[in-house]
Amino acid sequence: MICYVYVLAPISGAERQAAPQVEKEEETSSSKKPRVPIDYTPATLEEYKQRFGNKADYSELGRLGPDLDDENLLMKRAIQEKVKQFSRELHRVNKHRAGKAQLGPKEGALQRRLNVVEGC
Repeated sequence: MICYVYVLAPISGAERQAAPQVEKEEETSSSKKPRVPIDYTPATLEEYKQRFGNKADYSELGRLGPDLDDENLLMKRAIQEKVKQFSRELHRVNKHRAGKAQLGPKEGALQRRLNVVEGC
């Protein structure tokens, strides 16, 4: 195994004075100050209005609206229409059957009681 040993020579007085100056130069080159002076002046309200006009006023934009040609929506509408049509047809059939078999008041009450007993 090879080991290396480094020996530092003592720094003389002249070198000590030069060393801090080198560090200060390095600090100025890496500081956060801009290298080139920047000419920036914030705009005033009047300059903004001249440039953009009265667009700064609140204005409500339009909306997109529903997508009426969507496949899922068309499928739902078709199913809903089928259910409505079935309901209308069932209502018509039940109305026809109810008109055919008109029961008297006593017979109707008896029939309802039998239906309740059979349902349990």
